[in-house]
This record gives sequence, structure tokens and C-alpha cells, in this order.
Amino acid sequence: MFSGIRALPVYHIAVCAKQDDALAGLPALSYFADAQQSVWAHYQQVIRELMLTDRYAHTLRERLRAAGLPDGP
Repeated sequence: MFSGIRALPVYHIAVCAKQDDALAGLPALSYFADAQQSVWAHYQQVIRELMLTDRYAHTLRERLRAAGLPDGP
């Protein structure tokens, strides 16, 4: 509650450790195991797609400039 207004949490904090006992003294936690590292794999895929999109946008800007057209706002 903040000034009488109820709000849902905006931030989530992840505390990670290689060994379980490193987390033992912390207050209540929710654990998430990702043995297949799917979150990391998804992140890598998104970054690859972003880089490809950026490269494509750069190529389009070059083509617009070569055609004597404006290349952006």
C-alpha cells in the first residue's frame, strides 16, 4: 500500500546461486529451475533477431540514400 492505493508489484528480484545452501538464510523465496537454459536460449534468439533486423534496417537506409530519398524521420 502506498498512500492508501493498492498496487501490484512492478519488479521481481531473482537471487541465484550455484549451491542451494547459499540461499538457505534468505527469507521466503520462489525457486525457478531452468536446466535446459530455455530463458537464456530465448534471450540469445531475441538478440540474434534484433541484430538481423538492425542489419536489414541499415541496408534499407543505404538503399534509400542511394536512391536520393530520405532515410528516416
